[in-house]
Amino acid sequence: MDHLHVVSYNLKFSRPAIFMVFIVTLGISCNLVSSKNIKSETCSQVGKPERNVTLMYGMHHKNVQINLIGHVGTLKECVELACRRENTSLAYTSRFDCYSVVCKGDEELCWFLPSFHNPTLVFARLERKVNDASLERTDKNSKKKGKKQR
Repeated sequence: MDHLHVVSYNLKFSRPAIFMVFIVTLGISCNLVSSKNIKSETCSQVGKPERNVTLMYGMHHKNVQINLIGHVGTLKECVELACRRENTSLAYTSRFDCYSVVCKGDEELCWFLPSFHNPTLVFARLERKVNDASLERTDKNSKKKGKKQR
C-alpha cells in the first residue's frame, strides 16, 4: 500500500515582508504594462557599442534619468528592452544588469567621455524611427476630412 506523506512548513511572514513582496510585484507588473506602449520595431541600436565610457555630465546629473530594466544576457537583449520604454536615448549594461537612460532637454547630456572606473559599462545609442505606415494613414485621413469639408 502506498503511503502519502504530507509535509507542512510553519512559515511566518511579518507584515512588512509581505508588503515589500506586494510592492515589488506591483512595480514589476506596472513596468511591464508601461513598457508595451512603444513597439520595439521602431527603435534600434545606432553604431557600435561604446565600452569604458560614461556620460559627459555624469550619471547623476539632475536631467539624466536612469532606470533599472532587468537582468539580461547580452547588450542586444538590453537594447530590445530599452526600446520598449518611451523617450529612452541610451541603454547600458553593467555586468548583467540592463539600464535605460533618458537625457531630458539637452543632447549633450548623452555624450560620452572615457571612463577609467569599475565596473565597466557598455552603452548602446538608440534611434527611434517613425512608422511610415501610420503616417500614410494619418495623411489619407486628413485628406479625406479636407474633401468632406469642401
